[in-house]
Amino acid sequence: MGKEFKTTLETHDLPTRIEVIDQPSGIYNINYETFKEYFVEEGFETEEKWELYLQDFVGVDQDVIEEIAEFYDVYWAYCDPDGHRNKGNDYFVIYKQRSQTMKTYKVKTSWIGYSEYTVKADSKEEAEELCMCGSSDTERHTLSGLDYGGDEEQVTETKIIKESDNGK
Repeated sequence: MGKEFKTTLETHDLPTRIEVIDQPSGIYNINYETFKEYFVEEGFETEEKWELYLQDFVGVDQDVIEEIAEFYDVYWAYCDPDGHRNKGNDYFVIYKQRSQTMKTYKVKTSWIGYSEYTVKADSKEEAEELCMCGSSDTERHTLSGLDYGGDEEQVTETKIIKESDNGK
């Protein structure tokens, strides 16, 4: 559409591909088991102790989320998709960046016809998996009209065609 906006509500420098670890709406929804090492380090050896602490919690959720991210050396972001218009739609994302040395693979497959995909991935196995579920950057095939793949499609060859693209 090419519309230019005159204002920006906020700016986030997020990588284009992330691996989401947890997506809580606040500290009351954090997955205890996922971040158990952090909670134990902070003196909450059990989920029950953490829940008791939350009953009297007065503070800012963002501070706890930030501490967890720092503890695990991962990232976090606050997301409010509707710009505060509806209460309860906001959430946090705790994530790690995809490998900055992501490679570009060419994956060839055969079925009744033939397909050739290009896909960015961290490993040969991930590249093949992405192609088989239809998540490739490009696809060339002998049967027009397919969104992806064909019946009984099998990978015949996978090779790196670009060593690093810094995850973009």
